[in-house]
Amino acid sequence: AFILFIIAGAALFLFFYLGTQGQEVEITIHKKGRIELGADFIIPIEIKNISDSELRDVELSIELPRGTRVIEEGIERIAPPRITAPLKDFSPGGEYIRDIRVRMFGKEGEEKKVEVSLLYRPEGIGARFSSKQTENFTIERTPLALSWSAPDVLSNGQEVSLSFHYSSSAETPFENISFR
Repeated sequence: AFILFIIAGAALFLFFYLGTQGQEVEITIHKKGRIELGADFIIPIEIKNISDSELRDVELSIELPRGTRVIEEGIERIAPPRITAPLKDFSPGGEYIRDIRVRMFGKEGEEKKVEVSLLYRPEGIGARFSSKQTENFTIERTPLALSWSAPDVLSNGQEVSLSFHYSSSAETPFENISFR
């Protein structure tokens, strides 16, 4: 009877605790309404401990799209494949907010995926768990459009005139532009 009690207890533990794996944390990636190609903007990331236990050994991981640039303390650099940061222990109901200033590049209408993961260990449990949230950002406007024109047919030794045209709807001026 005692062994049956232990097996039933273990089964209940597995069903109730492990069945809710990843539900101790709520991750929200706040999405900006409209992304302009090359313009910097802030992605607010909010993490809440919605469980009744403290979360320990917490590690935040952020994956940004390839080619994204990160702006930290006024310095702009290419974003690494993964940004990781250890966090303090989360008490029940605890909250953490991190703002990431970025600049994304791509084509108009292209979607860029941002993924946030959190690794943690609930108090009193030896295993580590994870929670993940993904948000897609769509580039809705390109502030600089380039086009060029050349004759349809060229012959050897012919002088050619090429025309480059650009249209800018950017809020800030483009200075010292050159074509290569």
